[in-house]
Amino acid sequence: MVVGNWKLNGNIAFVMKYLRVLLADFPELPDLTNPNSQVSQLVLCPPVILLGELRMALQQLALEFSHASSIQCGAQDVSQFGVGSFTGEVSAEQLVDQGCRFVIIGHSERRQYHQETNEIIKKKIRRALSVGIKPILCVGETLVQRERNQTFEVLSEQLAVIDSTEDVMLAYEPVWAIGTGSAATIEQVVEVHQWIINFFARNQVKSVAVLYGGSVKPDNAPQLFAQSSVSGVLVGGCSLDPNALAKIYQAAVQASLN
Repeated sequence: MVVGNWKLNGNIAFVMKYLRVLLADFPELPDLTNPNSQVSQLVLCPPVILLGELRMALQQLALEFSHASSIQCGAQDVSQFGVGSFTGEVSAEQLVDQGCRFVIIGHSERRQYHQETNEIIKKKIRRALSVGIKPILCVGETLVQRERNQTFEVLSEQLAVIDSTEDVMLAYEPVWAIGTGSAATIEQVVEVHQWIINFFARNQVKSVAVLYGGSVKPDNAPQLFAQSSVSGVLVGGCSLDPNALAKIYQAAVQASLN
């Protein structure tokens, strides 16, 4: 899976221009009618105000690019509350109405700038699951925590919000690698991803998809996808470049065919 997180970027004009470039560079997909075909998914997560525009643009472009229908819409956040007097919030029900199938929850920027606690994140996961949206839970340590050898202690606390019966995806995003241009080494990624997989196995969760996020680029994507413990990537700044995202997705498709 490749998830593009646009963060607080883009406008209405950007959406159509972006999609035209992205779809023109889209790799040739395997036969979608083949039940044994395992096509990598591409999810775009724009600011919530652009979700409707993204969905309509994909519908329009499907007449010109048949593979436009394979791109999924996701949200960058969801309210912990349902319908009610919660000014400025966006509910899980409203995201469904906008065609969302995925939602990023617990991104480090939400934890840092909006003081989201693990308890709040837990409620958000429940809200998303209650309406059929698949959460992508972000976890990861800061540079100070890594230097103090607290990585797995921090991850244990962050992962404790998930119940063993819940269908949640994980995105390991070392905070020290987000937007810095310095991705974690492959050895660091594999070590943490395997630890996360083992963590869930100890808690009677047989399988869990773990994405990597943190300065993902076309040049390091193939090596990331080559690791069995890496189920995909969560792309931040680089996802704003449709040519770059197309190359990352091409690497994902190629890895799924190998």
